[in-house]
Amino acid sequence: MKFNLQKKVDLSRFHTFGTRQIAKYLIQVNDLEDLDSALDFALKAEVPFLILGEGSNTLFKSDFSGLVIVVKFQGIVHDSSRGVLQVSSGENWHRLVKYTLSQSLYGLENLALIPGSVGAAPVQNIGAYGVEFKDFFCSLSAYDLEKRQLIEFDQSECQFGYRDSFFKREGLGKFLITKICLKLYEEPRPVLDYPDLNDADPGDGSNNISLEIYKKVCEVRRKKLPDPGTLGNAGSYFKNPIISLTDFSAIKKKHPELPGFKTENPEKMKISAAWLTDFVGAKRKRNAGAAVYKDHSLVLVNEDNANGLDIYLLGQEIKSEVYNEFGVRLSEEVQII
Repeated sequence: MKFNLQKKVDLSRFHTFGTRQIAKYLIQVNDLEDLDSALDFALKAEVPFLILGEGSNTLFKSDFSGLVIVVKFQGIVHDSSRGVLQVSSGENWHRLVKYTLSQSLYGLENLALIPGSVGAAPVQNIGAYGVEFKDFFCSLSAYDLEKRQLIEFDQSECQFGYRDSFFKREGLGKFLITKICLKLYEEPRPVLDYPDLNDADPGDGSNNISLEIYKKVCEVRRKKLPDPGTLGNAGSYFKNPIISLTDFSAIKKKHPELPGFKTENPEKMKISAAWLTDFVGAKRKRNAGAAVYKDHSLVLVNEDNANGLDIYLLGQEIKSEVYNEFGVRLSEEVQII
């Protein structure tokens, strides 16, 4: 191997919750040759393996008795002849957003400051302020971890949904995304549907609007969400539930102030998970060293040397109280290991 195999590794610096779970083995891979060697080691040692990017959407409930493979694939290529941007999966997402603006490529500014690597973006179909990853997606390359071959996926094959994709369901643990291709705008097409962005337009009709949106999104996110570098967290712990119109109407009769949002399916409504968790008093809850962030009831934090199980059980308590009050089952955005 041309990389170092580490043993009994403290994972706290490899995921944004920062809990001190231990991995039996850990390897950082820079290319497919490294990856094949890592997979060979896991096979020979007869241990499970876990693919990890920046760990911004991962909660370890306990120690991991196998091999953690940390993906470090790097590289950004702007193919102007095809009008696409090819980005390696180990690149940082927020740095990619800044890069696109520096190259006068537009569209990703609403997705600024979302933590994590580029490879995690399609898995989660990340989204914010009226924009989703899939809006700019062309294709991706993924390595089949069993067959040891690269496969190309188009939009339909990725099966993107709300904070969801093929790679989060049937493809979970079976593929490693190596590269994505995006097609961005050459002129700004601002999305200003959310109230937080109402004052982002500089009003001069220039390209400055995309930069202003970027700045505003960063400002709002920094106000609402704690910095994982100082307070361990993974952003929103729960998804906004999507429920039937019938269920929405029934809840609305009892709670007329419940916010609801239309979805692509006219028979479904998306409701605010933050409103539900606020209603059950989530901000007052804690479990050992785990707590709910004082300014956002969807954000679970490692406040005082929590372990992963502390955070998980706190999330389960909140889910139970929301279900008992509203009959709505919350689903985690984070991947629980």
